[in-house]
Amino acid sequence: MTGQALSWFQWIHRNWQLFTWKNLTIAIEERFGPSSFVNHEASLFKLTQTSTVSEYQSQFETISIRIDGLPATTILNCFLLGLKPEIQRELS
Repeated sequence: MTGQALSWFQWIHRNWQLFTWKNLTIAIEERFGPSSFVNHEASLFKLTQTSTVSEYQSQFETISIRIDGLPATTILNCFLLGLKPEIQRELS
């Protein structure tokens, strides 16, 4: 923690207002809002086609654009594995 968050934490800790990890996480969310962290890599690997290929491709591109450093072969394989099984069979 740094800046305002660190000052707040030190104050609340000194005043014994936190007793458990759960209380701390609730207090942080109440003070600063919920975490905006999203694991885009996990979202991409879990994505599967549930509608048209075009809609799946759009969802895939929206998520994959947020990920740096994945090799092109990994991205392609991930895309293909998320397609409906009947489409995967046609492509193999």
